[in-house]
Amino acid sequence: MNELNELNALNALNAQKARSGRDADAAVHEARLYVAASITVVVNGTPEITVAPTLQAWVDALDARGVLPAALATAVNGHFVPRGLRAQQPLAEGDTILTFQPIQGG
Repeated sequence: MNELNELNALNALNAQKARSGRDADAAVHEARLYVAASITVVVNGTPEITVAPTLQAWVDALDARGVLPAALATAVNGHFVPRGLRAQQPLAEGDTILTFQPIQGG
């Protein structure tokens, strides 16, 4: 992660913690842990920073963005990942995630 992203994350968490009355040193420590845990993945061609350790954690976070996880099929690095295996699919720096509507038929 570049220094600008790290600085932005530190500033944002510092401001949030200051508003909540928490110690600024604790906020900086927490921000550094967040930055250290974050990775950049490429989602449908767009780089995205995430702290999700697995595909399931990443998909679960989509719900907060208004995306229905049940309506998505997923692939990591070109390999389809069934819903039942998402929790076992780790994410790493530079992974490519594709999301698409599953095709149903018969």
